[in-house]
Amino acid sequence: MKKIIAMILSLSIVFSVCIIGSAGYENIAENVETIETAEEIQAEEPTGEEQEEEKTEDENAYHVRPAQKANSTARIYLCSKLNFPGVGHIFIYVENLTDEPIKVGQIVLEKDQAVSMGSFGFQRSDGWGVYYNTESYLYGKEDYSSLICMSEEIDSAHLAKLNKFLEGYNFWELFINCVFFAVGAWNSCTNTFILPISFPVFCRTQINAHKNDKITQMYIPERDNVYHVKGTGSRQSLVVCSNKSLKKNNRI
Repeated sequence: MKKIIAMILSLSIVFSVCIIGSAGYENIAENVETIETAEEIQAEEPTGEEQEEEKTEDENAYHVRPAQKANSTARIYLCSKLNFPGVGHIFIYVENLTDEPIKVGQIVLEKDQAVSMGSFGFQRSDGWGVYYNTESYLYGKEDYSSLICMSEEIDSAHLAKLNKFLEGYNFWELFINCVFFAVGAWNSCTNTFILPISFPVFCRTQINAHKNDKITQMYIPERDNVYHVKGTGSRQSLVVCSNKSLKKNNRI
């Protein structure tokens, strides 16, 4: 009888130990799983450097300022940049103000995109005429501290007038120069008339008198989206600029 009682006690003790051990193991497993989950969450969270990079990228992203008028399709800027006293460059800069793609000249602008347009002669290696995105591409690569501008919002009907002008113009001469292209484009679609005088400094004086806006950042296009215009009318097309045309010594 004593042996039987001893055996029953032994089995009870072993059974209890097994239960306690099993519970302990489950607790340990849960703790390990919790630690692993915490480590995974921590690993997925961006580091301080990654957060700073994301913030910098967002700050550097180009965002078009919202339209002030309900029916505005685009905002056109007439811009003046000085190379040195008395000599400069006049060009236009057009932003898409809508959530849909719009066509400006021979290029399509998506939401939050813009294009610069100017005519050039000796400064570019791909021939005399109109260029797309040259000024925008060189923004940040050259000194733009002298840049001044005036702007106006235009609707789809006035954008069509601008496109008609752009389709028929691809010209540069010493006295029919960047001023005539940029001012002609501006006058074709806005309500503020600017007198086209050959010397950029005279045009700059007029822009300065009407100056109602400023460009603090430009949309920087991809290298392959910098073009030289070929032809006019229905035969007009765009050709990607050569690297030689965009060298720093070919100053705007």
